[in-house]
Amino acid sequence: MPFDPADLTRTVRVKLHLCGCGCWVWTGATNPAGYAGVKMRGQRVLAHRYAYERLIGPIPPEMTIDHLCDRHRNCLNPAHMEAVTGSENSIRANKRRFHDDAPDRSLCTDPSTSTDQSTDPESDTDE
Repeated sequence: MPFDPADLTRTVRVKLHLCGCGCWVWTGATNPAGYAGVKMRGQRVLAHRYAYERLIGPIPPEMTIDHLCDRHRNCLNPAHMEAVTGSENSIRANKRRFHDDAPDRSLCTDPSTSTDQSTDPESDTDE
């Protein structure tokens, strides 16, 4: 299922860089672990979780989000994410870390590769 970054709030869209590999790379500030944070309705949330919930639906409380695009934590494309248990996410992380043949590594190999499809340069307030 294709997703459209235009369905995200303008405040988020202006910080996205659309790469040729399909990643929607967050260009704003990230926390020390590499995750983007955004303020929505007065509350700080992780940007990838916001994108997933906005475009796919709620994340069950017992699940976490796994980035399938070689664990690029600043990718907000929900097609590159999957809701999994914490233990499954850890298993996958270890496979990716120690095995070249780990699944899903081919989704994005270079998040800096650009098609430079910048979105609306205007900004707005929280939705």
